[in-house]
Amino acid sequence: MSAAIRGTGAGTGKAGTPATALKKVKKGPALWDTKQLAVEQFFSQTTYYNVKEINGDRVTVANQWGNQMYVSRDIVEKMASATHFTKEVPMNMTALAELLENCSDTVFTVQFRKQATKDSA
Repeated sequence: MSAAIRGTGAGTGKAGTPATALKKVKKGPALWDTKQLAVEQFFSQTTYYNVKEINGDRVTVANQWGNQMYVSRDIVEKMASATHFTKEVPMNMTALAELLENCSDTVFTVQFRKQATKDSA
C-alpha cells in the first residue's frame, strides 16, 4: 500500500475586511491558572477551519468547535490548505508513519491507494 501526501500551495491575496465573529464563542474551563494572566505573556492555539460559504471577499468558516466567523478572502489565502497542494509525494507506510509523527499541527491530505501490481501498472 502507498500514500500520497499533498502539501500546501500559495494563493494570491486581495484586500479585504477584518474577521468578524458571527456568534459568541462557547466558553469552557481555562487550561491554565487565569489568576496569573499578565501583560506581555504569549499564548498559542491551533485552529482548523472549514469553509461554509463564500460571498465575494467574505468567507464564512467554522472551527472544530462549531464556532463560525467571517474571514476576508486575503486572510484565508494565507492559511495552509489540505485540499490545495503543489506536489504529491508517494511513500510507503513506514515513511508515512514517520511523517505523521513529525508533521505537528500542519493540515494535509493523505490518499491511500492499493499497491501497484503487474496488471494495474
